[in-house]
Order: sequence, then C-alpha cells, then structure tokens
Amino acid sequence: MTSTPARTVLFCASALVAGIAIGGWIATEYLTRFYADFLADGTELRYRHDASARLAVLASLRAGRPDAAALQLEQALDADVLSLDALVDGSHHRDETLGVMRRVAEYRAHGEHVPEARLEGRVQAALARAMAASAASR
Repeated sequence: MTSTPARTVLFCASALVAGIAIGGWIATEYLTRFYADFLADGTELRYRHDASARLAVLASLRAGRPDAAALQLEQALDADVLSLDALVDGSHHRDETLGVMRRVAEYRAHGEHVPEARLEGRVQAALARAMAASAASR
C-alpha cells in the first residue's frame, strides 16, 4: 500500500491530467464550431453580395444599358483586385492569383475601362505589384 501523501499526489496529478484533457477537448469543440460558423457566415455574405451584384448587372442589360452593366462589372473587378492583392502573399495558389491579376492589368491597359476615382490609385498599385511579382516568378 502507498502512503497517504503519495495517494494525494497521485490523485492530484490524475485530476490535473483529466482536467487538461477535458478542458482541451471542450476548447477544441468550441473553436471548431466557432471557426465553422465564421467560415459559413463569410461564405453566405459573399454569395449574397455576388447575387445582388449579378442582379444589378442583369437588370442593366435587360433594360438596354450595356454601358451601365459594364461599369458595374468593372467596379466589381476593381474590388476583386484589391481583395486578391491582400491575399496573394499568403496564398497557396500564388501563381494562379498573380496570373488573374496580370490579365486584369492587361485588360485595363487595352480596354475601355472606366476607373472609379476613389479606388484607382490603390487598384493601380495592386496591379503594379502583381505584374512585378509575376515577372519575378517567371
């Protein structure tokens, strides 16, 4: 038989290990659910935005206003460029993302793009960074 102090130490150590295990499990469950909800909310927001934007473009096209539809698409494209610029450095698909941004820069250089004044400087800077990074990775 073990002595009472040894039993006390063994009991306390067992309780500590059990508490750590149970606490870790609870924290993991909570964080997993929180992260899943966070991703679902972000995905839902993106699809709601995309659906609203597509409805606006379709309404412009159906109303015989192709210039308004093109402007809406170009403004959405500018917003996409800024989003991609924020994500490209940590992306697992960096080359593909830079390729898309390079094609946007080429479109803007040769197209009838009408820039939005508030975003133009930031979009141009993002595209310049993408072109430089794309050229460096070739």
